[in-house]
Amino acid sequence: MASGRTAAVLVLVAAVLCPAALSKPSSAFISMPTDHVGGRIPPVSPADGLAFNFHADSCPQLQDVVRSAVQTALQSEIALAAGLLRIFFHDCFPQGCDASVLLTGDGSELQLPPNLTLQPRALQLIESIRATVHASCGPVVSCADITALATRDAATLIDVFQTRNLDNVDLVALSGGHTIGKGHCSSFSNRFSEDSDFVRSLASNCSTDFNRLQDLDVATPDVFDIKYFTNLQQGKGVFTSDQKLTADWRTEWVVNGFAGNHWWFFGQFAASMTKLGNLQGPQGNVGEIRRNSCFVRNGQSFLTTSSDEGLSASA
Repeated sequence: MASGRTAAVLVLVAAVLCPAALSKPSSAFISMPTDHVGGRIPPVSPADGLAFNFHADSCPQLQDVVRSAVQTALQSEIALAAGLLRIFFHDCFPQGCDASVLLTGDGSELQLPPNLTLQPRALQLIESIRATVHASCGPVVSCADITALATRDAATLIDVFQTRNLDNVDLVALSGGHTIGKGHCSSFSNRFSEDSDFVRSLASNCSTDFNRLQDLDVATPDVFDIKYFTNLQQGKGVFTSDQKLTADWRTEWVVNGFAGNHWWFFGQFAASMTKLGNLQGPQGNVGEIRRNSCFVRNGQSFLTTSSDEGLSASA
């Protein structure tokens, strides 16, 4: 049967990471006016076959269990938020949200180059939550659902995004997830020949170890805010793909808009993450509810994605 993964994917994490979000009604995250857009951000509905309350009867305590686990984890390690965002993106973008990125072993999707730097502690958190949920409700909730819920509580080429029904605004909004991420020096070493003080500082930080981690938001790396966009305006984007958002007229206006309106960014980020969660996954009777998130039940093939630096960042 079609997976019933939750399509509301980010309001919780936005609220946890940004205290200011708690002072506004949650509806503002989905539809809100802005001086930079001629109207409102449209609400995003679940895709066909998906339902927000799919597990209301089979596991009524599901959201409380996931929310509590995520909040507890973030209190001890805020970087897990970035790790969960990346896992959700890497799972959903190639072929829909099916939790295939969690699978281990030879030839698995997790072994593909863009996924090698997914944060192990975030992967472990999802598995820990799955074990708790299954102990409480039985094996009735899929790993894809658990991943989406945990991510609720990246940048690539525009034409690739459009093949997934994601537009230029979605591209910039999802790139804003880099406000709490880190990247390996090897992911942006192609920039070191550029002549700017900022790039020279990046090169200096990476001079002794290309596996060293660099904050992608050099102003407020542990806060979910709009500093990532003001950094781009100042030429301080770490990845080439990030900085190029200000060099293309199709995305520059969005960067400038988000930099001047944090509520627009928060609302659009939630809407774009919901659209990402709505990407078509397994249909019919091919979905899985695994007893362990990391092991496949049946043989299957995996679809690789672009190895663009924005996808191979370390969070």
